[in-house]
Amino acid sequence: MGESITTLRVSYGTAIELNLIKGLQKDPPTTAYFLLINNKCRGKCKFCPQSKGFTNKISRITWPEFEIDKVLNAMEKMKMKRICLQLTDEEDILWKAKNFILRMKNFEVPISISTPPLSEVFTLKNYVDILTIPIDCANEKLFKEIKGRDWDFYWSFLKKALEIFGSWKVGTHIIVGLGETEEEVVKLLYNCKNLGIIPSLFAFTPLPEIELSKNPPNISSYRRLQLARELIFSDEKIEFHFDDFGRIKGIKARKEIIERILEDGEAFMTKGCPDCNRPYFNERASGVIYNYPRELTKEEKEKIRRELFEGNEGIEISS
Repeated sequence: MGESITTLRVSYGTAIELNLIKGLQKDPPTTAYFLLINNKCRGKCKFCPQSKGFTNKISRITWPEFEIDKVLNAMEKMKMKRICLQLTDEEDILWKAKNFILRMKNFEVPISISTPPLSEVFTLKNYVDILTIPIDCANEKLFKEIKGRDWDFYWSFLKKALEIFGSWKVGTHIIVGLGETEEEVVKLLYNCKNLGIIPSLFAFTPLPEIELSKNPPNISSYRRLQLARELIFSDEKIEFHFDDFGRIKGIKARKEIIERILEDGEAFMTKGCPDCNRPYFNERASGVIYNYPRELTKEEKEKIRRELFEGNEGIEISS
């Protein structure tokens, strides 16, 4: 039996929202994001600062550490819509996770967990709303090169999670910009849809703390994949057409459904667990926004139309 949890890390935006630290933020988180770590994650994911021993960072976000009692007191004063607990790949981390969850159940909000495939994680079924196992890479070759893990094992674990938690109670992450093609991402999205897995899209974020030397994805490419995700999960009859480089060049779909998606704008917001908005997880508020953490303005919707349909990157819609 492990030790009781005494401290945990809190995402910078969550810490501001809970008044644990002072600061200003343009768009506050609607989910409280927490991170449990013992010493050092065993994972070797080349896109993650954790693999290099930077225990206070995930993507570009810093995670200051606080006493658990202080966090609990803060949660009593500030109502959040969801709790998201992120786990590192370490021994005894699940004991701490269960200890944490039991203390958080008093707040009567749904709890999500994002975790590597740890053997005891299924014991948390009665405590967790959604279980996320990040696959991150869109093909097996990149998965082996960047995560250094076994592709088939991860997928077998996801399928086992579906058996235990049920359809649409299991999620995964897909990072765009690691060297995959759009066609490979579309194939992976279809696979998630057919299995009953909730996929979340993220943009690769270059950081000085990591060894992976790549650029963030082209914004038009990312918009095409956000549109593709929405169409795939809409149950509409659609066809994708790709060029020789695996880029989406055309979509055959009812123009009314495309127009509805563009007018609504939700497809271009953070997608994943309900009430998860992850503000500026892979972008700066002043830079290119990949996943909007709030409803889009009219000007932002018009900009997305240009990113999708104008210039050499533009796609064609046919019905």
